[in-house]
Amino acid sequence: MTVVPNAVSDVRGTFQIGVPLDNQGGAHVQRFASSSALCDRESRCPSNVTTVVMDDLLEVVNFSHAVMKIDIEGHERHAFYHADRLFDNVNVAYIFMEWIKLRAFVAFLSLRLNFRNKMCV
Repeated sequence: MTVVPNAVSDVRGTFQIGVPLDNQGGAHVQRFASSSALCDRESRCPSNVTTVVMDDLLEVVNFSHAVMKIDIEGHERHAFYHADRLFDNVNVAYIFMEWIKLRAFVAFLSLRLNFRNKMCV
């Protein structure tokens, strides 16, 4: 198993991690409106996280077959924008993800994965 300490998005940069007070499992990443919105470790605002694109994972994986579990609270659609090289080099047999927040995006992702000859469960 490989754990990457970054959030995955469609751009490299710095995002905030928002955590609802009543649901820690609902943590999500959100873009900054401007560089002045960045928070430091001393403030009481959400934490910052450095983002990578999914293709960047090729720098840290040393396997050619995988099962993927992704749960980033509706941000999954952004994570898959730059995943072509990853899927070209790693045979991802199954992708486990939550679909409820992605209903408007399902058609795009389905077409993209079918085009890449991948199976999505």
